[in-house]
Amino acid sequence: ALSGNTPLSFAAETGSVAVAKALIKKGANPNSQSGTGFAPLLSAAFAGHLLMVTFLLEAGAKQDLRDNLGYDAFLWAVKGGHKDVADYFLAHGASVKDQNTGGWSVLNVAAESGNDALVESLLKAGAELEHRSNGGATSLIMAAYRGRESTVKLLLAKGAKVDSKDVNGWTALAMASQTNNPGVVSALIEKGADVE
Repeated sequence: ALSGNTPLSFAAETGSVAVAKALIKKGANPNSQSGTGFAPLLSAAFAGHLLMVTFLLEAGAKQDLRDNLGYDAFLWAVKGGHKDVADYFLAHGASVKDQNTGGWSVLNVAAESGNDALVESLLKAGAELEHRSNGGATSLIMAAYRGRESTVKLLLAKGAKVDSKDVNGWTALAMASQTNNPGVVSALIEKGADVE
């Protein structure tokens, strides 16, 4: 569990709005953070509890609060694969340019997780297809490394550069080959990936 280790974070993680209301009524801080920076709103977003997210925001939780890895609630919603929660944050001021401390954009996180619906939604909202993390990895490289075949095909169909390299010179094809993902390898080769 990614809990912030407070009763309110536990309630947020499980989606118990009734418990959260009782705790906040007695003074629980919706912005309390654990030693790793995790907070109730981050727990609720990662767990996909939209009602809890909206309740915590109405109770004063800060949408831009980040944990020690630089993840805010929007990034955690994307990492958790919760399109409804991610769409809510987008509609309420979150940016598709959001990044964690490793330079991972929301699109990088969605692609690495293999969530095609979120990838599609983020691209429609203006996410940068060729954004590079601090290590130079694009969303295509991240999806290929994780063996996310459908996501790789989606990114390629949207125009992702098949032979982009990270800071170590690794391409999506190299990553897919290293991690034994034949379906991804085939998809990349079909799109003209350099096999050398």
